[in-house]
Amino acid sequence: MPAIEPSSAEHYHSLFLEALENYKKKTGRDPVAHTLVAQLNTSPEEVTRLLQEEAERLDAVHKSRWRTRMCEKIAPIVEIIRPLCDTAGKATGLAFKPGETIFGVIGILLTIPDNYKKNHEALMGLLEQMTHFLGRLRTLIVPEDVPFDDAMTKIIVDILVELIRAFALLTERMSPSDGFIPMAKRRLRKALATFSGDKEVESMLKRLDELTKVEHLMATAETRRDIAIVKREQRRQERMQRAERYQKWLSVPNSSTNQATASEARYSDTSMWLVRGQAYEEWKSSGTLLWVTGKPGAGKTVICSTVIKDLQDSLRSSGSSTTLAYFYCDFRDTNKQSYRSLLGSLLIDLSTQSDVSDNLLHDLFSKYEDGSREPDANDLMDCLKEMLVQSDGTRYIVVDALDEMPNYGVSSSRAKSLELVSNLMSLGLSGLQICITSRPEDDIGHVLRPLTHRQVVIDQEKRHHDDITRLIRSVIESNPKTRAWGEAIREEVIGALSEKADGMFRYVSCQLDTLCECPMSKIRPTLKSLPTTLHATYEATLERISEEKWDYAHRLFQCLSFSTRPLYVEELAEVLAVSLDEEIPTYHNDWRSDDPESVVLSTCPGNFIQVITEHQWHHSSPQRIVQFTHFSVKEFLASDPLSHSKANVSRFRVLPGPSHAVLARTCLGILLRPSFFSLYHHHYRETAWRPRDPHS
Repeated sequence: MPAIEPSSAEHYHSLFLEALENYKKKTGRDPVAHTLVAQLNTSPEEVTRLLQEEAERLDAVHKSRWRTRMCEKIAPIVEIIRPLCDTAGKATGLAFKPGETIFGVIGILLTIPDNYKKNHEALMGLLEQMTHFLGRLRTLIVPEDVPFDDAMTKIIVDILVELIRAFALLTERMSPSDGFIPMAKRRLRKALATFSGDKEVESMLKRLDELTKVEHLMATAETRRDIAIVKREQRRQERMQRAERYQKWLSVPNSSTNQATASEARYSDTSMWLVRGQAYEEWKSSGTLLWVTGKPGAGKTVICSTVIKDLQDSLRSSGSSTTLAYFYCDFRDTNKQSYRSLLGSLLIDLSTQSDVSDNLLHDLFSKYEDGSREPDANDLMDCLKEMLVQSDGTRYIVVDALDEMPNYGVSSSRAKSLELVSNLMSLGLSGLQICITSRPEDDIGHVLRPLTHRQVVIDQEKRHHDDITRLIRSVIESNPKTRAWGEAIREEVIGALSEKADGMFRYVSCQLDTLCECPMSKIRPTLKSLPTTLHATYEATLERISEEKWDYAHRLFQCLSFSTRPLYVEELAEVLAVSLDEEIPTYHNDWRSDDPESVVLSTCPGNFIQVITEHQWHHSSPQRIVQFTHFSVKEFLASDPLSHSKANVSRFRVLPGPSHAVLARTCLGILLRPSFFSLYHHHYRETAWRPRDPHS
């Protein structure tokens, strides 16, 4: 946007000085010297408050009320004029701020003697009419970082100059030298009729009307809005580009994949009861910490995805004043069980939504030599605090499954994360809303209960149990196999599963898988013998694994339980191509499958593992990832009670030592295969030993 030419700035300056001199001549007062002016370099709300206090003080002295009423009429004028005055002052390079001059003349108007109170009703009417005209200027109030062009500056300066002249005229007309004006009634048209025939007043109102004509303002306003939209999008793109560098620097995992997976797992409008409930609405509008708890398999992650979706919708409707940062702790991915990953994810989320936050993170990035060094965790935490302190509006932070963070030792990731929540809450920031979901573990409750504004125990909510019943009915009525059941059997299954579910979606999902495979004659007997707990359900699942698959299924469980990162389906299929019976593990190329996904899924029970598609920044195409279906599966396989089960079940228990040995021996078998060595040697020779171009 071109800067205003010096000649234009001088012209605008002369217009303001002329209006100021005219005011002094008409009233004998200097508005810039008014005692209120020194205090008025602040927000519209604060200006209104100061004027209101001065009006109440003078009314108390003179035992009147008209000044207080007048301030109510002036408040909308202040709200509109204040931001435009400051921007116009910067654009024109004026030595004094137009806003201070106008608010000074309002302060002088408050000092009109009370013995002319019969004029006050007419004054109220004129102020109301001026407010109507100036209200049209709201179309021009867009982001302050979009500068005024010459056309816009001229419009604003002309209006502000006319406003100073108008207040000079009003103050003169209300002064003792102007004589008595008959009192008018309160209605606007009758109040204005008081000045009927006053050519100067009528001319002033006509000029303000012409200057603020809607069609006169709209063309310029639309141009300015277009510029604002373009600039906002440019800034957003710049923040997103920088965020990619921060993500690589901080090695932050992508939580949006968890959000997408959990959202897809939600049936219809289940879990909506939470975001439509009173506890959530109170937290969303004015709360501090919302703790959502529930037993294993109750559906906490799906509920968390519903909360995030609701907040994202609010973010789109409320604009840039609201920000959202979220993180999914995930037992399947060690990088999503890290305190540093939690910090980094929150920092990057906030930096993409705010220039202030982006600049703070960029400063930290620069401090660590543009990301060439690993940042200190305390610096990351301090940066997060500073982002929240300097941000305006509402800031939402959502963390799912905090119980899935490891809790080994005093300085575990879970302990540090709980300390972070406590530290953020201790800042006492208005508009900082934090939502945590987890199991009601003792260490988590010890920290969160004293901080919690509201706690929701989802498996104790009737609406949650109603959701489970609706899910069961929907599955049974939509599945071709279960639709063939008689109505009596269908209702019997729905009732039995609803009763046994005990608030656990996970339990229902497993039992439905079993019942859907039953022939009609076996449905009732199977229903009566269904396991009563999730643990017993998993035991029954392991019993159904055929003997020839025992070793292979166990090996895959070990790899999934202790791999340091998520495994691609092709990688896990390779595990089945390695023989571990010999002293030196051997890779068998003829054991490899052309369909790795099918061989993996056919080896392990369907309610234990799943294959998902994940989009990662370091891969150009989506990747197929194998993972446990639920945290409770991994816990069950590592649990002590499993070792006391039947032999054909206890053999599936996974322990750290043997599991790491399986992973190491499998990797060794793959590395020792001749084809791998030849491929690696060729790649190394082609890349490491090739003469390098000194100019590349």
